[in-house]
Amino acid sequence: MFGTVAPAAAGIIHLGATSCYLPSDNADLIFLRDGLDYLIRLDPPIRLNLASLVIRSPIPRSADLGFHAFPTSPVDYCGEDLGFRGVKGTTGTQASFLALFDADHEKVEALDALVTKHSGFDYAYPVTSQTYSRKIDVDVLAPLASLGATAHKIATDIRLLANLKEIEEPFESTQIGSSVMAYKRNPMRSERVCSLARHLMVLHQNALMTSSVQWFERTLDDSANRRITLPEAFLTADIILSTLQNISEGLVVYPKVIARRISQELPLMATENIIMAIVKAGGDRQEAHEKIRVLSHEAGHQVKQLGLENDLIERLRRDEYFDSIKGQLEDLLEPKSFVGRAPEQVDAFLKD
Repeated sequence: MFGTVAPAAAGIIHLGATSCYLPSDNADLIFLRDGLDYLIRLDPPIRLNLASLVIRSPIPRSADLGFHAFPTSPVDYCGEDLGFRGVKGTTGTQASFLALFDADHEKVEALDALVTKHSGFDYAYPVTSQTYSRKIDVDVLAPLASLGATAHKIATDIRLLANLKEIEEPFESTQIGSSVMAYKRNPMRSERVCSLARHLMVLHQNALMTSSVQWFERTLDDSANRRITLPEAFLTADIILSTLQNISEGLVVYPKVIARRISQELPLMATENIIMAIVKAGGDRQEAHEKIRVLSHEAGHQVKQLGLENDLIERLRRDEYFDSIKGQLEDLLEPKSFVGRAPEQVDAFLKD
């Protein structure tokens, strides 16, 4: 076809132009670059949705204690980090192009730079074999695998919090959670993210193994594997990010459930503060520790064996040993004293 369009070049147009020069490796690098740039554009909406959830949250900042982390990880290896194989010829030595230009090295370098520039790359890899190094595939799939790990963590946290009824992913009015249990509201989107994320993480191993078995110049058993692995990695990352965006757009938080859970757990979390207050008031730390240990186990029995509320604080109020700090109990149980600078850290993160 090219010979028909450019008859004068028909005799030399295929010189050094192996499958890895045109439709394979150089084209693959273009696909990888464009794929990374596409995925990067999917990340900001998820961040903005989660940030908006924090900003508009009706939950008092003192209740940050009840929230779990929602980390996001960008695809931090972007297309502009990639190089191009360029004009390297059959085995990477540029010998055929050197013959074409009568041993003029400057013309070969100029052609390499010109093709690289017109293909939209800032630089070409200075040394390649018949293919670009398969370590590049490893480097590209590594952040995608990392994205898979982050997505799995986010979706798992949502599933755990949904089980506690503190948070829910979007649920359509006609959505069926279970064909048997009509009341169920399975976090099916988060479940899907976890399932796909595991697949995405495993694909990175394919790239590692393919890179490790390249014989000298190359081995032809890489192509069938790569034709599956690379597209699947990008398609999987795409649907994971799209699903996370859908989840983050309709995420529902239940502040009252969180507040109730905090009230149940806070007495046990406050025991160290109570011990320190006793010591400051002149008490013995070991004796205070033993007193609280016994009362904590009694309160735990109420919760675990009898299904009652945690009554540790009431037990402390009834015990004369704690008379010296009973007036401080309300302050010692203030949730703000347990969150440190978490609210300020979140604000700073969102601002930056």
